[in-house]
Amino acid sequence: MILEVYNEPITAGGATTGTIEDAAKTWGAIKSYLKNVTQAIRNEGANNLIILGTPYYCQFVGIAASDQIKDNSGNPYKNVAYAFHFYAASHGPNAYYVINGDDGGVGMESTYLGNGLGRVPIFVSEWGTSHSNGGQEGKNQLDRTNTNWWFDKYINGKYKLSWCNWSVSSHERSSCFSGGTNPSESGQIVKDLLAAQSTDEYEPEWKSGIEGPAKDASFNMPGTRAARQFNRYYGSVQQAKVSFVDRDQIDVRTANDSCLKVNTSGDDNWVSYKFNLSVATSKIVIRTLAKAGDGNIEVYVDNTKAGEISVQKSTTWTSIVTNINVPAGQHTVKLRFVNTTGSGYMIEWIELTNVITAIDNALPQYRINNADPEIVVNKRGFRIDFPHSHGFTAYSIIGANGRVIRSGSINQGKSELNISGLPGGMWLIRLDNLNGAKLFKTVVSGK
Repeated sequence: MILEVYNEPITAGGATTGTIEDAAKTWGAIKSYLKNVTQAIRNEGANNLIILGTPYYCQFVGIAASDQIKDNSGNPYKNVAYAFHFYAASHGPNAYYVINGDDGGVGMESTYLGNGLGRVPIFVSEWGTSHSNGGQEGKNQLDRTNTNWWFDKYINGKYKLSWCNWSVSSHERSSCFSGGTNPSESGQIVKDLLAAQSTDEYEPEWKSGIEGPAKDASFNMPGTRAARQFNRYYGSVQQAKVSFVDRDQIDVRTANDSCLKVNTSGDDNWVSYKFNLSVATSKIVIRTLAKAGDGNIEVYVDNTKAGEISVQKSTTWTSIVTNINVPAGQHTVKLRFVNTTGSGYMIEWIELTNVITAIDNALPQYRINNADPEIVVNKRGFRIDFPHSHGFTAYSIIGANGRVIRSGSINQGKSELNISGLPGGMWLIRLDNLNGAKLFKTVVSGK
């Protein structure tokens, strides 16, 4: 059973026209009612699909999409859809009565629908082949051409919208029957649409992405790939040229003075790459220049989050090494850019590899800050302050007797490490670096 709440809300506060302003007033007036009815249905344990009416004869889906109905926890309800209605002879820019000067509409209905597509689930719970009055008052034209336009562009096109036709009766010009069991002229249009081949699955653009410059090409790994050569993307990421003063003088590899520019605008920014791995790899290296902003990069392998990278501000190109396990074979690696600050940052290339020793042998290209950390002693412990872009990967706390009492890994994006709960005395601190290991000595007060 599908439950529809409030069919074709019309006016609020005396508004009588279908403007965006009046639609917003209507939504403000009915939103709490829709929420209360939806909650009452859920309180009864029913998880049925609920269709929520939208302003001005269920046309302004965008108004509802920008101010969704939410549950008591502040989350959008699950298994709800928002209603949209259209009539082919009077709705849309190419509708018969719009083209022929009908004063009943200006053909903006597809714009109202477009403002909600991809933002909320939409159900076309009523549509017809005729004028919106059902084909009465002398307006008896049926519009097969514009019906096909609505279906090709929205319903059977990209967005795969569910629908119900008005109506299974012999009541009006727009009805499916004309007094018997045979379809009417309108019913025949509907019958043809029902018989047409179509698919029901819609993947929104923020999930499927947009074709990038590499299109469907697959890249061999282990190895390096210029970041600008992505297969798909979404959001405000873009290819960009690196200015002369910012060009990488140490390890340009295959980038050719071009990069991927990560911007701050947009709700979701990501790129993806198709890789063909001859062997499994355990590490990803991303070379960045973050002079104007920083942020985090979430790494997904075949839609499963595999790790996260911290990009910190730096005036030089920096190679960030992070453990990411990617099995042998064909895989999609997706980089999702979150918490980006300032005007963003640039990525020159990415690498999937296992060979840390090769990185050690080429350390000058990695811009690792080899300065010693600062050790600040405090009560029953100490704090280690790391230099920016350090290469420390692990630590060990060693007593005077040579016994290791504490150890662990160090994220290369970490700026400090706090050690507490130590008895008074002398302690050795071993810090493992991509260059090797360093030992430091400190004395902790037991008071």
